[in-house]
Amino acid sequence: MTLKNISLILVIQFLTLSIAHSNEKNPLFDGTMLKIPIVDTQEHFGLYQNVEFKPLADGKWELAGYNKREKGIYEIETVNLFLTEEPPIQGFLEVTAFPRDCRMDTRLIRTQLVGDTFKVFIDSNKRPGTSACQKMRPLPFAEIIPLPLYGIKSGDYKYTVNGEYQGVFNVSSDNVLEIQPLEDREWDGTVADRNDVHGVGLR
Repeated sequence: MTLKNISLILVIQFLTLSIAHSNEKNPLFDGTMLKIPIVDTQEHFGLYQNVEFKPLADGKWELAGYNKREKGIYEIETVNLFLTEEPPIQGFLEVTAFPRDCRMDTRLIRTQLVGDTFKVFIDSNKRPGTSACQKMRPLPFAEIIPLPLYGIKSGDYKYTVNGEYQGVFNVSSDNVLEIQPLEDREWDGTVADRNDVHGVGLR
């Protein structure tokens, strides 16, 4: 099935996709057009971008346009992983890269955990270029990208950036915040009802 044959059912599926972290805007219907910033397929994450559907009189949706991800738009220079020490740990990737095209504009960043791999994608929209632009070497940039580590189980994990750069790291214990249940806490007797969670007798 091609993207042109996508029905309303698939549109609803697109709207319910789970994205762990993204700086993209949410899907938007402005009354005349449904705009979806990014769409996954089973084989490729974020393959389609800026997807637009318009509603028809019979209740169906018609595909109005989309962009397809371009491979190799960034030359990844370095990727450094930083992990905090105190649990629950937090993780960040520091990515430095060069755009391969001077027309690259706003960067779109998304991170998704697939199995034991954090897949990070850095994409971009293109703006109109000029002859002077094409003669210039694009300037490098650096991005700090948070990894959604909270709640993951202990074990070894991988990360990839644009499917090119990859690394590994280990989480020694389940990455959750230990909270003592209310029923296990001591009460100082100032609250008559132990079920009163608004009481001040907890310690």
